[in-house]
Amino acid sequence: VGYRTAVSGKWQLAGNPRDGVPGSTPRQAGFDEWRVWHAGPRPWDEGCQHWGPTLDTNGRRETYSGEFGSDLTQRFALDFIERNAKQPFFLLHSMILPHDPWVATPTQRAVVGRQQQFAAMMEYMDAQVGSILDRLDSLGLASTTLVVFLADNGTHPMIVSMRNGVSVQGGKGSTLASGTHVPLILRWPSRMKPGQESPQLVDLTDVFATIASAAGQARIARASDGHDLLRGLAGRATSGRESIFMDYAAGWWPLDPVRFAFTARWKLYGDGRFYDTVSDPLESRPMTREELTADALSARVLLARTLDSMGDRAMTAADRHFPVGFDPKAVDFGSATRKLAEGNRVCGDPSRML
Repeated sequence: VGYRTAVSGKWQLAGNPRDGVPGSTPRQAGFDEWRVWHAGPRPWDEGCQHWGPTLDTNGRRETYSGEFGSDLTQRFALDFIERNAKQPFFLLHSMILPHDPWVATPTQRAVVGRQQQFAAMMEYMDAQVGSILDRLDSLGLASTTLVVFLADNGTHPMIVSMRNGVSVQGGKGSTLASGTHVPLILRWPSRMKPGQESPQLVDLTDVFATIASAAGQARIARASDGHDLLRGLAGRATSGRESIFMDYAAGWWPLDPVRFAFTARWKLYGDGRFYDTVSDPLESRPMTREELTADALSARVLLARTLDSMGDRAMTAADRHFPVGFDPKAVDFGSATRKLAEGNRVCGDPSRML
């Protein structure tokens, strides 16, 4: 619809059995420009993302000795905004920070230890977000630009954070709320009042619908699986979501497939486990039928209906996105993990700046 598009930061949609499916590369996904780490098909041979990074800029792969990866992708993002300030643009700034390996940053080069390095990376990321917002403000674009800030998963399980005075173990990769409940902040001064908080459930498909709506494509937003979040924030009536459905089966990595649905309080797994996540956030013990209150029973019926409506069957060769020619049993996951671990050790070494 006339927008100039770019992506900067991490890509990581290649290097799995979906390679070749439209969208596997930045160009296939429709981006006009990009500067990203991990655009190729072999994740363990993609070079570093932090110190001395290897990045792909519009199809040109280059290793930058003496540079910090997030500085390079940040400069690309700011330059893209500057060059397109007088026309509609869409920027996906998929930040490399604060993903492991944990590293010292350009402003805290002497910091050691994963907790301290993670904190330094978060601080550096925060400053970069601020720079993006400052650039929009200085160009007079804030009132016409929707900014969406969100994460794609919980914090790494080796990191412990504090929330309201309580220690929280990172839940990345788990189905706990600490693995799936992430920050989401919208900023659009001309369309929404600052400081609003919404209790409604939000699924990532809602972000697509919201962006489509913001771009004037209300029909596409309505036809999608998502809900336009701007309707509720602008004071217009919105039905919102009753529940969220999740299904994860990474056929190319040794993780158990899992399937569940949940509301703000209740969660039902495909194998029948049912939890009150308010009183039992760590899901230590599934509820028995004898323990179900009327509210709990009603929620369980709703979530069972959600699971049933989504179906549940294994992907077969007849499916359009079946991983052609890929056999996960033939992959040496141990070797791949060792290569990634060694790459993380090298990429986390700030002496690569020298």
